[in-house]
Amino acid sequence: MELDRQGGGPARAAGTLPVVPGAFGQPFRWQENRGSAFAELVLTLPLLVGLLMAILLLSQALATKMAVMSAARLAARQYAVTGNATAAEAVAREEMKDAGFDPSRVQVQVSGQEFLTVTVTYRLPLPFAGSTLPGLSSEWAIPGRAMFRQGG
Repeated sequence: MELDRQGGGPARAAGTLPVVPGAFGQPFRWQENRGSAFAELVLTLPLLVGLLMAILLLSQALATKMAVMSAARLAARQYAVTGNATAAEAVAREEMKDAGFDPSRVQVQVSGQEFLTVTVTYRLPLPFAGSTLPGLSSEWAIPGRAMFRQGG
């Protein structure tokens, strides 16, 4: 057996790397790690999909909340100017329709004497809620509230 000039170990062909020993001095075998990588993927993929769905649902709820708040502000302004609750409700439904939401899912409540409060509630449908998690409602009520002082 020919010895290497630099390290004193067995000689190897020029340009080749030495065999790096793994645990207990055995050479690495990449074929042994393929099954564990697949098992890790199978275990983490549902968590990643669930996290992605939660992010999408919360972003949709935030966009809905912003549209509902805008509709409540416009409806309260309309009611403060005209004093007509039906016109305020129509303004709220039209604003939600313009934002791309179903106006039939909108509820508008007007209350108050001196300080007028308009509450607009949108029932956001949750498509997978009832089927994936039992006991969870299939829609989410997202309220928006605006106040105006009447006459001043």
